[in-house]
Amino acid sequence: MSATRRQVLGWAALGGAALVPGVAACGPGSPGSSSTGASGPPPSPSATGQATDAQSLAALALWTAYQGEQAGSYGIGGVLVDNATGRVLQTMPNRVFRTLPSPGEGAERASAATSSSGPPAPPPTFVQDPTAHGERQLASWYLANRARLGLPPAEDLTVVTSLDPCLMCTGAILTAGFRAGIVALDDFSGVNYTGKGTFADLPEPLRARALDSFGYYRVDGVRDFQGSKAVAYSDTPVEQGTYQQCSDVYSQSADRVRAARGTAAKPPSQLTNPATDPESVNVRRAFEVVYPAAFEVSVPDGRRPTKAVYDALVGLVASTPGSTNAVGFLDPFGNLIVAATDQPSVSPLNTAFALCARAYAQTRYALTERTITAPVAAATLTNPGYGTFVFLRAPDPYTPEGIFDYGAYGSTLAAPASPFIPSAFQYYELPPGVSERDLQDVVPALPPLYSQHLAMLPQRVVERS
Repeated sequence: MSATRRQVLGWAALGGAALVPGVAACGPGSPGSSSTGASGPPPSPSATGQATDAQSLAALALWTAYQGEQAGSYGIGGVLVDNATGRVLQTMPNRVFRTLPSPGEGAERASAATSSSGPPAPPPTFVQDPTAHGERQLASWYLANRARLGLPPAEDLTVVTSLDPCLMCTGAILTAGFRAGIVALDDFSGVNYTGKGTFADLPEPLRARALDSFGYYRVDGVRDFQGSKAVAYSDTPVEQGTYQQCSDVYSQSADRVRAARGTAAKPPSQLTNPATDPESVNVRRAFEVVYPAAFEVSVPDGRRPTKAVYDALVGLVASTPGSTNAVGFLDPFGNLIVAATDQPSVSPLNTAFALCARAYAQTRYALTERTITAPVAAATLTNPGYGTFVFLRAPDPYTPEGIFDYGAYGSTLAAPASPFIPSAFQYYELPPGVSERDLQDVVPALPPLYSQHLAMLPQRVVERS
């Protein structure tokens, strides 16, 4: 395969380049250097715009996953395909992490790159958007473009993913209405973590919808086809080597990514309060851009929201036409640092939680990325698990959008909250027809990331008056 063709594929995967006529690529990139795994980089698929069987789709998903891994994020990739024609509409790699500028840019970095002492250390990575999983991005892209591009109905499309979807991506797929074709399994956060294909981790009616929509391709010598035959090319197998590489490229990235996430998590005892630190004016201004009322509300204990937070969330909904819910993030010092409402008229995946978590992560990333603001960001901001997400109304776990929020919360925290009690997941009001017990009973059945590692604990705010 020529270098030019390899570059074109790299651009599609790295930029999420649309393969539908009339949609331009997001920008050029490169497929990256050789993989860190012993097997080297996966081969470029022979076709990037047209699939002929499950293997060709799996190969494209694998290559897309490799782009995510090479960019410093999780090695997971997704492909959106038209079931009837095999036309590939879009590809998306995982983009949770992005590379930060290395210290010593310019001449110093160039000198290090040519030093005889060996190659320079890879540049650091940092969370840029905890919701930027490939499947979620594909669902968001489809919902934003289906009318303008005249795309087929969602039920006639399949998201082929290199790894079993997490809870957030499962919610996104079910919300959009796609079929899902899966290559490799994930026994930690995958929706089919047991490998039985029963989806007992999902509450009804979501379980029935997953049974009707999700299919796991046959892998010769490994497993038979499992699940819904409605997925694209359900009667064709995936090669064992491709299946193994899909698992390997994720494994190669996971430990590195989790370690990078951990190094950014200073405990509150090592931070200064951005609301009172005179050096933190740039932090305050940055958050005021995304939430004009940032830092106007502060509570004595960041894990004990008060009526002042409730009033702020109610007021935000009242001032935002079409919104029905709001979520705020209290930092460890009790500052309401960012809040967001849902945007159902824009996309059902624009939930209040997803937009709030994304706003915090992207603002923190932008501050960390700039040399001038990186020190104060490191001194005042930390991982979300040290703060508290406060919902005006708890997500309904019996709906696709609600289970999407459960999963998005898990993807945002990634590590257990500290302290564990009071919870980092709190709410003022219940969704109609759902009890506090219902919310808590959903958690034990969820995949291990959510039920065991994070031990998610939806908790109603104690001080509501």
